[in-house]
Order: sequence, then structure tokens, then C-alpha cells
Amino acid sequence: MADTIKPYRQPWLADPLRESLLILAPAFLPVAVIVLFHDYFQANHEVSTVWWVVLVLGIDVSHVYSTLFRLYWD
Repeated sequence: MADTIKPYRQPWLADPLRESLLILAPAFLPVAVIVLFHDYFQANHEVSTVWWVVLVLGIDVSHVYSTLFRLYWD
């Protein structure tokens, strides 16, 4: 029996599109908020608590979430 060489297959948990969105979206959504509401942030120099939670925690927690998703669910 001849050994067949199997092509390398990426170990996706679900499918590449869904995983890419779940991993990348938390990092890019807060940035998109800043871009979409650029005029608001230019006019207001103080950031409210709600915006701070959305932007700072959204960016900071997103990399932890994506790391946990990829590391522990694999």
C-alpha cells in the first residue's frame, strides 16, 4: 500500500469566515466607531463613561477574547 501525502489543512473550529469574524471583529468594531463618529470626538474633548467602556474595554478586552477563543476552543 502506497502512502498518500495529505495536503495540510488549517484546523478551523467552524469555518474560516465565521472564525475570522469572531476573532477580528472585536478589535475592529471600536475602531470603526471612532471612524464613524469622528466629528463627535473632535468636538468633545471629554469622553463619557459609556464611550470609555465601549472604546477602551472594547479594544482591550477584544485581544483577550480572541486569544481565548483561539487557544482554548481549539
